[in-house]
Amino acid sequence: MLKHGILGLLSYGDMTGYQIMTVFRDSLSHFWVAQTSQIYRELQGLEKNGWIAAVHVEQAGKPDKNVLSITAAGREELLRWLREDTQRSLIRNAMLMKTFFAANVSWMRTSLILSPCRNGNVSLRKRVGKRRRSATNIGIC
Repeated sequence: MLKHGILGLLSYGDMTGYQIMTVFRDSLSHFWVAQTSQIYRELQGLEKNGWIAAVHVEQAGKPDKNVLSITAAGREELLRWLREDTQRSLIRNAMLMKTFFAANVSWMRTSLILSPCRNGNVSLRKRVGKRRRSATNIGIC
């Protein structure tokens, strides 16, 4: 699924590997965590499959970079993946399990059990807002 996340990002526009890594870290990490080494390894496979193309760009006073773009075949693969049924992933979430069994305790206790989740969601919304603004600044949203 990492490959499809990368294809999805490149469907918004050309990016460098560093930009892809930054978006994963700042925006997508809420639902998909990827290490730098995983991203760069996946980029090699995507290029080998013909799903992305790299253009080497020389820069004065800075290291050269590779600008990546999605190819027609890559866009076809992204669309194929978006149309297919999503397999349920196994998630271990103690909060969801506690919620499932909350009928065994009072409403007051249930409220106390859920309050960290509620507080965390407020914090998450703030972080997502900041990251969305960050993604807008690098031109992918």
